[in-house]
Amino acid sequence: MPPQRLPIAIIGAGVGGLTAALALHRTGIPCLVFEHAASVNERKSPVTLWATALHLLDRLGVGPRLRLHGLSTLESRICSSTDGRELCRFELTGKNSGGEILAVDRAVLRQTLLE
Repeated sequence: MPPQRLPIAIIGAGVGGLTAALALHRTGIPCLVFEHAASVNERKSPVTLWATALHLLDRLGVGPRLRLHGLSTLESRICSSTDGRELCRFELTGKNSGGEILAVDRAVLRQTLLE
């Protein structure tokens, strides 16, 4: 009989903790996720997922669902927090883009990882 594995403790149910838990679960490694907050009330805040992150999320089986809720990103702008004036703009297409880039709401990303 193989020895019983003790679960791995993951501290924090944020995006990183939930992604680690999903990856461990998919490989048959038990884990427990601990979160200090009694509930998660996230403000609407977008997360930019670059090609490497999307590749990992695809391997975990959640990439296609995220694409249903996300927005493919062609450019990025940095604006002043005081007056909204555009400070810088990046084109995210072409040979230097590194691949697909997706903007998705952080709460949607967390919920998708939980499902």
